[in-house]
Amino acid sequence: MDLSAQISIIATFAALASAFGTMLTLIRLRRAEQASFFLEMTDRYNQPEMQEAINALVLWYKANPANFVEIWIAERNSGKPEALQLEYHRRRIDQPAFHWHR
Repeated sequence: MDLSAQISIIATFAALASAFGTMLTLIRLRRAEQASFFLEMTDRYNQPEMQEAINALVLWYKANPANFVEIWIAERNSGKPEALQLEYHRRRIDQPAFHWHR
């Protein structure tokens, strides 16, 4: 085997090693991004205000399981305070950038 063939083989192995290293880096980066996402979600949903909002929605649903949405929309449109508070809770859960103030 001549020198150019050996160099070609070595270059091929170097390219494969580089590609494998890049693949491992991308896998680690994805895992780090997933961990960051789960930590952010955990921090967000472990707030007392968020638990209060979720509980309010669950209680409203349990009181009106068959027509939860229709009743809520009708009462919200008529300006009932309970339905407006539920709207506030719903927005608290739905919007990540929601600021907890009135």
